[in-house]
Amino acid sequence: AYELTGGGITIQGGDPGSSDNVTLNGTAAPDVIDLTLAATGDTVTGVVGTPVLLVDVENLTVNALGGSDTLSVTLLGALSDLDNVTFNSGGDATDTMSITGTANPDNIDVTPIDDDSVRAAANGVGPVVTTNLGIAATSTYTIDGAGEEDTIVVNGSSASEGITVTRDTNPTVAVGVAKVVTIPMASNESLVVAASTGDDTITVTDTAGPAIALTVDGGLPTASDSLVVNNFVAGTTAVTPGATPDSGVIASPDGAIRTNACAATSRTRASSSRSAAASAATASGGIGCLRTPKSRSA
Repeated sequence: AYELTGGGITIQGGDPGSSDNVTLNGTAAPDVIDLTLAATGDTVTGVVGTPVLLVDVENLTVNALGGSDTLSVTLLGALSDLDNVTFNSGGDATDTMSITGTANPDNIDVTPIDDDSVRAAANGVGPVVTTNLGIAATSTYTIDGAGEEDTIVVNGSSASEGITVTRDTNPTVAVGVAKVVTIPMASNESLVVAASTGDDTITVTDTAGPAIALTVDGGLPTASDSLVVNNFVAGTTAVTPGATPDSGVIASPDGAIRTNACAATSRTRASSSRSAAASAATASGGIGCLRTPKSRSA
């Protein structure tokens, strides 16, 4: 059922659960479309007939259509009636998506799917949000944890792939050829890269000073992944194994990198213009070859 009011439209779902589907459309012109999640009802602005309040609706599709569209989801990780949300931007080269968490500590799980699609969910509540953007690099996808101590987890796939992490004021993670995820350092306290299965090469490059706290998890199969770290600030780098053969900490002036799947002999050396291979012990999971950092500054 729906109700027209002077302030927009209210769509009331109802029983049975998980059965209500709503599709909302933008225009052929540039649109600014936002979905704000709340336990009392989820609100969409920027589409035809807005604002649209959704109550007891489980599945939402938003088609932005043509134009250079600015899409956003606010309060991902808050309680919501929605289970699944799909944003279709229309594929324009300058379409963007920004996901913002809550004012509380958030754990936001992000999975790049392919060169124009990303899936996100947070805190084990609320919807899974799938975003289909343009394939152009200028069609960007950003995760903003907002308040408190937020952790962003970016997942790899089951394939063997290269994962590139660039750490600066707006760190990015590129999983293979999938859509790049931008994680602003000012609003996100820690980043976890979970490579998943496959024989992966994870490359971390720092481009500006102390960086976002980073954990790299190579995942399975055993001793099949590689980690390469390129530092920006010259100084001393220490590679220290953890309590298990596949864990440890790489400490440098650019900030620590924790590994959940890294086998290496502890060593301390001044950063240099070359990278040297640390010893690779057989580990019970993940990264079997660690290259110690190389400095990009004089």
